[in-house]
Amino acid sequence: MKINFQFKSLVLGALLGAVAVIGIAADKQSSRPIVWEVQADTYDLHASQPESNDYYWSQELTRRASQGWDIVSSRRVSDSTVEIVTKRQKK
Repeated sequence: MKINFQFKSLVLGALLGAVAVIGIAADKQSSRPIVWEVQADTYDLHASQPESNDYYWSQELTRRASQGWDIVSSRRVSDSTVEIVTKRQKK
């Protein structure tokens, strides 16, 4: 009985094995739980200019988003006060 050694099959098997090992290793790293930073803040808006309150509220939401915060909740507590809850992944 003659043994046939095929170099092409060896290389192909090694590549498939490497892909499997890399795929399993990548999955292990992503299975760690995500830790979040959460902020809940209350802001007093400009009571002297109630027509501009929505503008200042949206500016604060935009500022938070540009810093990497995800907006979980925002609500108006009164005409001049808003509450914002944000989160982002802890580094």
